[in-house]
Amino acid sequence: MPIKGDASYWTLRAGNRAVENAVWSYEQPNAIGAPIKGLLAFDWNKVDHWFEEDEEIFGHARDPHHRLGVRPSTREVRVVVAGEKIALTRRELFLFETGLPTRVYISQATFEWNF
Repeated sequence: MPIKGDASYWTLRAGNRAVENAVWSYEQPNAIGAPIKGLLAFDWNKVDHWFEEDEEIFGHARDPHHRLGVRPSTREVRVVVAGEKIALTRRELFLFETGLPTRVYISQATFEWNF
């Protein structure tokens, strides 16, 4: 039996293309694999492009436990105070730090202000 348990594999489909065994997971991991239960892994060599937020990366994907990174994003971010939306933007920077929640930095110039 493998160290983490038996892996399940899936085919990744995009448009008319299918890549077999590009995704795997340990659906019923043993004790060693328990921390990764419910997570999916992608074979780095079986996909065409990797992105962190809006930025294509060419090395290995960011490890949230061993690296600091700032990435631009066009993800919608809303600022809500007392149930009321006061700002909205799609131009921000996400700061990823080891063991901390992701922080979002937004330029005042990119806000749609609602007050």
